[in-house]
Amino acid sequence: MYAGSTANAASQAAEPIGASSLQVRVLPAGESFSCPADKSILDAAHAANVLLAYSCRSGQCRSCIGRVIDGKIDYPGGLPQAISREESESGLALFCSAFAVSDLTIEILKPEF
Repeated sequence: MYAGSTANAASQAAEPIGASSLQVRVLPAGESFSCPADKSILDAAHAANVLLAYSCRSGQCRSCIGRVIDGKIDYPGGLPQAISREESESGLALFCSAFAVSDLTIEILKPEF
């Protein structure tokens, strides 16, 4: 659902069957990682050894808050408790609950641990 409509045939052929990944660039560090459609941005970052701050992993504490600079995200379980609709519409995101639906550029707002 998420990446299938944006991935091209060449990138799909290079990945295992059923896998679909988008690219996420992290500012200010400039690191990048692949984000499979079935993983949250936080989980994909940690799988790629890119450390993003977190605590609860359930959208309640705001430890993983950041800003989406470019691209689109979705919250499959609905908007998390700890972020308002206005904050979300202004580009803020909770990366523990957010899934990439396009390639992304994100900004980390809290220091890494």
